Amino acid sequence: MKATRFFQVMLLSAAAALCLNANAQAVRSQQSRHVEKHEQAVKVDEKKHAEQRAVEHKGDVKKNNKSHKGSMRTTTTVKLRKKAANNTHSVKDKRGNNVVIPEGASITYLGSKGNYYKVRYKGYTGYVAKKYTTGYAR
Repeated sequence: MKATRFFQVMLLSAAAALCLNANAQAVRSQQSRHVEKHEQAVKVDEKKHAEQRAVEHKGDVKKNNKSHKGSMRTTTTVKLRKKAANNTHSVKDKRGNNVVIPEGASITYLGSKGNYYKVRYKGYTGYVAKKYTTGYAR
């Protein structure tokens, strides 16, 4: 009888060990699926953040380009030129007259080309020689 009881205990122990082993494998499998899902979510988040940073960077570049616009003044009366050269035609107003910028007038800086600044004055855009301007502000 003791031998039968011994074998029963051994069988129960073996069965319990198998159950524990099966449960441990199920837990490990569940954990590995959870880890895989988490890693996929992290990759998706990283991709979204990278895309967002790229969009923000483009916005920063646009802002930086706009930030170069500034206010400056003329040091003498000067004609607003169509091109960045002094032997070119002047910009004409609505009546067909040359656009002349008086001394001390405020102009808006738009860019630079050689010895000329591209500027805006009273809605007209053209070029003014750098030597006739002052107070370039970014």
